[in-house]
Amino acid sequence: MPLSLADLRPEPRFRPATIDDAELLYVWRMKAEEADVYEGSTTFDEHLDWLRARLDNPLVHVLIWGNDQGMVRIDSNGEVAFHASDTGTAVAMLRAIGEYAAAYGGRLKATVDQRDWRGTCLVQAGFDVYPATFLCLRP
Repeated sequence: MPLSLADLRPEPRFRPATIDDAELLYVWRMKAEEADVYEGSTTFDEHLDWLRARLDNPLVHVLIWGNDQGMVRIDSNGEVAFHASDTGTAVAMLRAIGEYAAAYGGRLKATVDQRDWRGTCLVQAGFDVYPATFLCLRP
């Protein structure tokens, strides 16, 4: 049986982010800040400081998916944050990060608001939902 072009295409993979990805990551961050679940605004200089701190931390992974289709950040406590070009990409990325769980006590976790579309992606990728109490102080 002959191979199709789809058979020859490599599966998307992660690559570590570098400081050269700062602008791309900032664009995605600005999209996230447009959502009604986000509070605040970040300048590019603030973003650069934030990114440098994460890239220099061996316990934090900032990963770019495929051909700049999305990103996943895994913080030092195993907390996952992500951005993707679409839901299918988000689910594929989230399924692929399982190999990183061993470095974080065998599990990764994410916290999202109920109205946040990313919660659906996390569930579709195999994350379990646990009931929780969330407390927030807004002085």
